[in-house]
Amino acid sequence: MNKPLRLRLFALLSLLLLLLAMWAYRLYAQYQKTHFNCDAMLRVHKDNAELALVIHFTFQGNNGIAFLKGTLKQDEKITNISRKNYFNFNKKGELYHLKSISTVTSPADNSSAEEVARYLPRFYLQQGLKFDFSLYPAGWAGYIFSTGYVPSFYCSRS
Repeated sequence: MNKPLRLRLFALLSLLLLLLAMWAYRLYAQYQKTHFNCDAMLRVHKDNAELALVIHFTFQGNNGIAFLKGTLKQDEKITNISRKNYFNFNKKGELYHLKSISTVTSPADNSSAEEVARYLPRFYLQQGLKFDFSLYPAGWAGYIFSTGYVPSFYCSRS
């Protein structure tokens, strides 16, 4: 095999390898946008109440789960929140369209959905409701969740 032919073959194989690597990276990046976990700490102060929650989000393809765990303090009354919200979602750009499928309340949860609904969107509390989030990557460490032009919370990768 002469030298110019070897050089052309090497260039062709290098180009093919480069194209394969770019395709694999693009596929991996797309997968990462619909398959991830993150944790958010949320505090809501309203009137004489304080909602303190940790929310663990799991996104897997077209399905997800939001685990909510925390407390609701209203004046001197403290109740526990411990529930899972199962949802379907589809993604368009940075916008995630979520639809709640079911909500499961654990035995440790002694708060009423009506009380919690004063501080959280009903999407987390009952099935069949829709909710839209914009998710913006914050480096490799997590995501900024937003429901409009103002960020709602930061969710760190877990």
